[in-house]
Amino acid sequence: RQIQNMLEESIVNGKSTALSHFALGNLMYLKGDFKDSQFHMERAYELDAKFLVIANNLAWLLAHNENPELERSYELIKGVVERRQDDARFRDTLASVLMKLGKTDEALTEFERALPGVQDKKSIHEKLAVLYDQVGKKNLAELHRKKATEMKGNQ
Repeated sequence: RQIQNMLEESIVNGKSTALSHFALGNLMYLKGDFKDSQFHMERAYELDAKFLVIANNLAWLLAHNENPELERSYELIKGVVERRQDDARFRDTLASVLMKLGKTDEALTEFERALPGVQDKKSIHEKLAVLYDQVGKKNLAELHRKKATEMKGNQ
């Protein structure tokens, strides 16, 4: 609560407003308040659309909320990846959105591009297993599933 108060005071005082909204959005997400999280990410994005991590997080929230806004999420993250093609975190978000949109082949490509550079490899292996099942590549699906099972945490 103390951190939340500090960030809200920063907004009221006009200091680092976009960054404060971004931090509040992340804090609300960790608290499980997805509606408030999205509100603050939206504010942060409106204040600084060039801050790519904000756009990435907002795209992820839009795709994973109760009433997903997949097209808007896709447009946001597509623009982010176009500007930072080397960032695996952004490609992971793009792949997740593509998967939700049912664009299996594109999602496969993006997850495979993201895999070497992300921290949460277990999650990507799990998603790749699902996607490879969908395209009928059972052996690759099983290998990804096995790899995910062998991993502890989010290696």
